[in-house]
Amino acid sequence: MVAQTSPTIFVVDPDNTVWARIADHAAALGLNVDCFSWAEQFLDTYEPEFAGCLVSEFQLPAMSGLQLQTALAERAATIPVVFLSLPRHTSLADIAKQAGAFAVLEKPCPEASLRAALRDSLIQDDTNRRNLQRDVGICQDLVDLTEIEQAVLRSRLTGEPTDKIANRLHVEPQEAEAAWHRAFRKIGASHHR
Repeated sequence: MVAQTSPTIFVVDPDNTVWARIADHAAALGLNVDCFSWAEQFLDTYEPEFAGCLVSEFQLPAMSGLQLQTALAERAATIPVVFLSLPRHTSLADIAKQAGAFAVLEKPCPEASLRAALRDSLIQDDTNRRNLQRDVGICQDLVDLTEIEQAVLRSRLTGEPTDKIANRLHVEPQEAEAAWHRAFRKIGASHHR
């Protein structure tokens, strides 16, 4: 896998004038751009760990833009997808939005709209990556909990009082309360009663 140090705007469009236009915006934002004519070329090199956004046309040779979006979802890639669409593709635009496209812009779109979509999609990608990192950390912390800590945590988060939890688990209330505090200490959360 190739190491990627900064976000990249990935472009999948057979029209190299689109490449040049996106490259200008990428340069203005201080970002890298990587262009592909075919969806398959992009998929052969892209790793879900790569930060950035994808700009794609709906009509591509072989695999379509919508099929590319589906392939990314199947890989659990959270990269925001911005479609550049001809006005006659409004039904495709609706399908893409329903499937989670970040934005669909009609060609030719105003420069400010394109730049805003690129900037906002990169912000969204950063948010997605931070949330994923947080969720992975929480999952790892939960795996590290003992059985009683997991049971007490689940029950307390549903609002069940400690004495009822202790009774159900056949432990003393102090042991259930201690498990509650250990669980929160292990997952790094602050405990508020």
